[in-house]
Amino acid sequence: MGLFTDHPHSVGESYREHFKVATGVGSKMIIGGLACCIHGFLPFAFLTTGSRTIRALYERLSHGARHKVMHNTTADGTTYTETVIEYSI
Repeated sequence: MGLFTDHPHSVGESYREHFKVATGVGSKMIIGGLACCIHGFLPFAFLTTGSRTIRALYERLSHGARHKVMHNTTADGTTYTETVIEYSI
């Protein structure tokens, strides 16, 4: 059973909740990707579908995301901070 529940529990979901989120995200990715491929051949079709899909998925996933603040140093010694959004589906 652990194979089916360990990861969902690590992101605060039951198996059923995780299944719903992961398949929903995957379906939207496939549909958005197909729209982008069709747009490549027919530039007048699906003008904003790909970018709308990406924005919608980002909004959906970033609400449950864990944010990491990373402090980095460049080769010349300059330090900078960046925020990384981490989400596991």
